[in-house]
Formats: sequence, C-alpha cells, structure tokens
Amino acid sequence: MHLNGTALKTIRQRTGLSLRALATETNLSHSYIQDLESGRRTHPSDETIQALANGLRIPITAITSNEREPAT
Repeated sequence: MHLNGTALKTIRQRTGLSLRALATETNLSHSYIQDLESGRRTHPSDETIQALANGLRIPITAITSNEREPAT
C-alpha cells in the first residue's frame, strides 16, 4: 500500500480535524502526520495507514493507492 499524503491532508482538513486532534485519535505524533502529508516521510507501515483511516473514520482506500514505486 502507498499512502497518498495529499489525500490525507485534504480529508483531514475537510473533516475539521487539526493535526493534533488526529494525532490524539491515532496515537501518532502531529509532526509525523505532518511529514506524511507533506511527503517528507514516505512508506509508513500498513498499521499506521490503518490507524490514520480509522482516526478519520474513512475507508483505507481513500488515502492509499496501489501504485508501486518506480524501480531504481
């Protein structure tokens, strides 16, 4: 699974949750979530992605894509 940080941020903002509120919901740090949203961090664990989806009360597919990273 690949997290779509832009979708994560958009959905979080649309739901009216602050970074700190989502951090509290998910037991993740607000700075980590901010890094995921901005693309500074990539490849979170499947458990982290599931926690974010649960915290936003959305299906996991709303913030993920099945696209594979290009081979380097």
